[in-house]
Amino acid sequence: MIVSRAMPALKAAKLLSNNIVLRNKVQQVTRHSHNWYYRAGAPANPKLEFGAELGMGLAWWWFLWHLWTEPEHIYGHYVYPNPKEWTDEELGIPA
Repeated sequence: MIVSRAMPALKAAKLLSNNIVLRNKVQQVTRHSHNWYYRAGAPANPKLEFGAELGMGLAWWWFLWHLWTEPEHIYGHYVYPNPKEWTDEELGIPA
């Protein structure tokens, strides 16, 4: 049982030792899949900015329209009772 429990740890140690040996032989890989901007932001993309503004405008319209037309989602579906009309018995106050 001890051997079966130790096998994953031994495998991990073997992989780590192989990585340490291979780390000195690794060459840097250069990928040209995207532009690199050092200490500067990427130039603005007008299509992306327009899409973001349109999406946020649509989201705010949806939120505010439903807040205006269906306010029950915020404060509930029922009419609140007037606390001044409650009796002592309802409030649990002894006579």
